[in-house]
Amino acid sequence: MKARTMITIAAGLLVLSGALAGACKNGGGGGQLTIDEYIQQIVSTDQAHEARANPFRSQLDQAFAGLSDSAPVPAEAVTAFGGLIDEEEKFLGEVSDIDPPEEAADLHQEAIDSLQEDHDLLAQTVSQINETTTFAQLQQLFESEDLAQAETRRTDACLAIQQFASDNGVEVDLTC
Repeated sequence: MKARTMITIAAGLLVLSGALAGACKNGGGGGQLTIDEYIQQIVSTDQAHEARANPFRSQLDQAFAGLSDSAPVPAEAVTAFGGLIDEEEKFLGEVSDIDPPEEAADLHQEAIDSLQEDHDLLAQTVSQINETTTFAQLQQLFESEDLAQAETRRTDACLAIQQFASDNGVEVDLTC
């Protein structure tokens, strides 16, 4: 896969991992939600997160437009990646009170585990951006097999939650 695409995917992963986090973060709220309530909270939290994350994705698109491999890493890209990581952490905090129904416990735990792995790898990768001097080096950061595996695991967990919703008569499209 082309490195430019991997960088775009990585930015998307930061946003999408927030969507799963809304579905998956255990917390101490006011009791378990019904399946409908759980899915509705996933959707509404995801939509709010998307609205806040979209400006960072736009900044990345603009920063990477037309860059050659030897071009220096745009400062706007570094700022946007940092903003995406901060937004993901903020989002995780906002969803900490979501309490999934018992029927979703295993899916919920897998999603939490996959999100944690994905977040940790992305945060580690983003923390290394300042060590790059060219766009080609930046692209190489995001061509990690570990990141690709974490993306697959996260996507699988998201699709499992979406299927769980569908199996329970709740049709949603979680941007997996």
